[in-house]
Amino acid sequence: MKKLLIGILVLVLGVALLAPFGLGYVADKRFIALLDKMAESGMIDYTVLRTDRGWFSTDMEVVMEISGDMADGYNDYRKSAGKPVAANPGVLLKSRLYHGPVAIASFSEMGTSFSPVVSRVKTDVYVDQGDGTDGELLPVNINTLFKLAGGGVTSLSMDSWKGDLEGGDAQIQWDGVNGQFVFSEGFATQTLDLTAPLLSIKGSDGVFSVKDMSIKSDTYTGIQEIELGTASLSVGKMIVQNPKDKQRISIDGLSFAAESTASGELVNSVLSMKMGVMNVAGLKFGPGVLSLELNNLDAASVAKISKQVKEMRGSNMPEEQLSMMVGSTMLSILPDLLKQGPELLIKDISLDSPYGKLSMTGSIRVDSTNEMAMANPLLLAEAVIADLKLSIPEDLLVTVYKLEVKKELEAESLEHTPEMLEEMARNRVTMQMSPLVAQGMLVYAEGKYIMSMSFEAGRLEVNGQEIPIAALMSGMQGGGQ
Repeated sequence: MKKLLIGILVLVLGVALLAPFGLGYVADKRFIALLDKMAESGMIDYTVLRTDRGWFSTDMEVVMEISGDMADGYNDYRKSAGKPVAANPGVLLKSRLYHGPVAIASFSEMGTSFSPVVSRVKTDVYVDQGDGTDGELLPVNINTLFKLAGGGVTSLSMDSWKGDLEGGDAQIQWDGVNGQFVFSEGFATQTLDLTAPLLSIKGSDGVFSVKDMSIKSDTYTGIQEIELGTASLSVGKMIVQNPKDKQRISIDGLSFAAESTASGELVNSVLSMKMGVMNVAGLKFGPGVLSLELNNLDAASVAKISKQVKEMRGSNMPEEQLSMMVGSTMLSILPDLLKQGPELLIKDISLDSPYGKLSMTGSIRVDSTNEMAMANPLLLAEAVIADLKLSIPEDLLVTVYKLEVKKELEAESLEHTPEMLEEMARNRVTMQMSPLVAQGMLVYAEGKYIMSMSFEAGRLEVNGQEIPIAALMSGMQGGGQ
């Protein structure tokens, strides 16, 4: 019995000593998989600079930078502000992976816990200097736990912080951030909950501020490996101000929500946006609503497009070439994507205001029984069936054009009165809309421009009369002069 107990004790001690080294390799793979998941969007990229693996812990340094469309947008902004194109901004992540199964970290870092895990990870975030040296240590706390059973959880918190951007040209203020990302093995299920009381950026290029921001998502891997579930973004208040024209835009109560579900071999999506009140240069608009549904997309085709686009984004090809390749891919897969008769439902697009209410409803669907059109992308329009109803108050258009006219006059330092703005804006609306009314593509009634449109079998009917496509194009060009 004594020998048995000694043998068990030796076995336990052996496992306790050997397990951390083996679990260290598992922890490395899971941490890289987590970075890969973050980079899937194509908006960020990462490079592992250094990995030092020990018996009980591993140190890893990673540079994470914005990329793709986000980087292009950042540099487009710099060009518009007369600044040189910059290297993609990013951060330096210094992570220590404490190997399981015990993974004891110091109280000052993560707190001690004896729950069995693959690894506990403490990550410090520094400003990326781009020259191999550490920048400022940011007040961000990131802790990740990889569970023995698979999956894990990443917790993020950030204390209030103020700092300079663009070499002091702008100042940023964060009033704290808290978030948690929970994921299962292979990221089959994921939940995200992130809140930020205040983010404010002020500088020579203007002001951008968001208050009470919340990001939530609850997703899972569904049919054909497509990510399904819900996601939402809400902002209590957003302010944007351009110092050049002194125009200030503030929005109270802005939210976006999306949901994707599967029904058999089909994917359905719902997208909604709600806006409280938007104030532009002292003029109020809102509330506003956008509600769309996209139904009956072929799941296999959606998965194929997603896979090919992801592969192309990972090839680091130039953005123009990438756009051409994505377009070519979409065109080749289009017949299969549309074979189940997808439909876009415009449930409600509306904007209320003291100047009247803009409203739009409609639907666009594909008649998949039209075999000839479905077999030839050039004839696809023959399979499209659409209905659309639109109502735009004249006074709302005049109000929008007033902002444009005022901006133009102030740019030329020309004096103006409210009466002058009203007259110039109303004349511009008349000039834009009269050709469309004359051709029957709009009806003017009770102070509104109204359109009722239907399209089927390649024939367009607007406000009860058939209009050749060529006439429509001519009318659009005339309205833009």
